Amino acid sequence: MLTDPSWDRSNPQAEKLINTVQKFQEERTEALERFSERILEQDLEHWLTDYRALSVKFFRIFYSRYRQLSQEIKSLYNDQPEKDRALIVRHLEQTLGVQRLREEINNEAPYGKSLFGLFWSDEESDVANLQKFAEWIVPFRQALNGGIFDGTVVELVSKGNAGTKVQDGFQSLNDVWQAFMDAWQALCDKVGADQSVVLSGNLESATLGALEDKIIVWRDHLSTIQRWSQFLNVCKIVGETVAHPILDLVKKGDIVAEDLMSCFWANFADDVLRLVFAERPELTNFVGDIHENKIQEFADLDKELIGWNSHRLLSILFDNRPTISGGASSGSESGILLGEISRKRGHMPIRKLMSNVGGLVQKIKPCFMMSPLSIAQFLDPKTAKFDVVIFDEASQVKPEDALGAVMRGQQLVVMGDMRQLPPTSFFDNIVAAEEDEDEEEDLSASLSDIESILAQCKRTFPSKSLNWHYRSRHESLIAVSNQEFYDNRLLIYPSAVDRSDDLGLEFVHVSDGI
Repeated sequence: MLTDPSWDRSNPQAEKLINTVQKFQEERTEALERFSERILEQDLEHWLTDYRALSVKFFRIFYSRYRQLSQEIKSLYNDQPEKDRALIVRHLEQTLGVQRLREEINNEAPYGKSLFGLFWSDEESDVANLQKFAEWIVPFRQALNGGIFDGTVVELVSKGNAGTKVQDGFQSLNDVWQAFMDAWQALCDKVGADQSVVLSGNLESATLGALEDKIIVWRDHLSTIQRWSQFLNVCKIVGETVAHPILDLVKKGDIVAEDLMSCFWANFADDVLRLVFAERPELTNFVGDIHENKIQEFADLDKELIGWNSHRLLSILFDNRPTISGGASSGSESGILLGEISRKRGHMPIRKLMSNVGGLVQKIKPCFMMSPLSIAQFLDPKTAKFDVVIFDEASQVKPEDALGAVMRGQQLVVMGDMRQLPPTSFFDNIVAAEEDEDEEEDLSASLSDIESILAQCKRTFPSKSLNWHYRSRHESLIAVSNQEFYDNRLLIYPSAVDRSDDLGLEFVHVSDGI
C-alpha cells in the first residue's frame, strides 16, 4: 500500500469505492429497518419483475404466483406487512438497489484490497478508516517521492513500529509549514508584496534561508515599508477615481513625480474635451480660424461704426452751431458771450453768465457733464433746460442733491447698483463736529444708510437690469458677488485662462488671522 503509485495523487476510483461502501451501508440499514436480513438473500430481481406485473392485474388473486409472492414478501416484513401494492413495489426496488451495491462492492473487492490492505473488509469496511487512510496516504507518497521520506520510513510504518509517530510527526510538520505559509501570505498581503518579484519565483520553490534573509531585510527597514504601505493605500484610493490609468505609469516609473499633476490635468482636460465634442456634434465642424476671423471682422466694423457715428454727430452739431462772429449787438446773447471771451479780467460770474447766455451755450455745447452740486451752483433753473438728465453711480447720490438736476430735464435716466454702498452723512457730521467742538454728538447715526436717488426712482420708474458683466478679466473676480448679491443672474464672460499667477483670485491662508 505504501509503495503503490496509485496513491501518488488523489485517487478518484478509491473515492468512488469508499462512496459505494458508504451508500451500501446506509441503504442496507434503511432496508433492514423494514425487512428481515433474509430478504437480501432472495432473488429480488425476479420477485420484483413478477410482482410488478401481477399486482396490477384485475384478477390477480387467481394467480398462484401472485399469492405465493405476496405471502413470502409479507413474511419478510419486520412489523406489520405493507398492504399498499405500489409501496411494496417501491420497497422491493430500494432493497434491490442494496443487493446491486453489494454486488458492485464484491466485484471491486480485489481492487479495494490492493488499495486499502487490512483496512478493506468488503461491504463491512469501516468507511471512516478508509477515508482517513485515503487522506493520509497521498501526502505520505508525495513526501516519499519528494525525497523527504526514504525506505526506512516505509519499513517502520509497514511493521507498525512507528506508524503513529510518523503520522503525527508528519501532520505536525505539515501544520507548522501551513501556518508559516499563512503567516507569510498575510505579511505579503499586508505590505502589498508581489511574491514573484520578492522571491524571484514562487513560495514553494524558495528555501527557508532565502525567506529568512528577506524577512531580516524587511525588519531592518520598517520605515521604508511603512511608506510603501501608505503608497499602496493612496494607490487604492486613486484606483477608484478617474486618475486610475496613471497608476500603471507611476508604478513602472514612466512618469516622474514633478510631472504627475500636469499629466493628470492634461489627460483629464483631453477626456473632457472628447466628451464635449461627442455631446455637441456642431463642435466637430467648428473651424477656429474662421471663427476668429469673424470676431476680428466684427470688431473692426464695430470700431469703424463708432468712428462714423462720431463724425455724424459732429456734423449734426456743426450744422446746428450758431454763428457768433461779428455783427452781434452788445445786449444779445452772442454779444455778451463775445464780450466775455475778449475780456482779460473782471469776468462775469459763471452762474450769471449762464443765466444770460445759457441758451446759446447749450446750442454750442449741448452736452454738459457736471456734478449735482455744480448744477445747483452754476445753472439757473429758469434758463438751463435739457432734453435728458443722466445720473451715473446713482447709488451714491442723495435725493436732495439730485432734485435740482432732475427739475432741469425733460427725461431722466438713473443708472446705479442697489448693492453698492449708499450715500452717507458721516463726513457732513464730521465737518459739523469740527465747527462746533463743544457739542458732543454721536456720529454713529451718520453711518446708517441714507436712501439714494436710485432707490427713490426704483419705486416708481420702470427699471431694467444689465445681465452681462464685462469688466473683470477673470470670472473669479465677480463670482462671489454674483452668488451672494445677484442670485447668479449675471452672465460672465469666461476667461480663456483658468489658472494663472497674475489673473483672478488666489486663496492665501493666514494661520493667525482674526
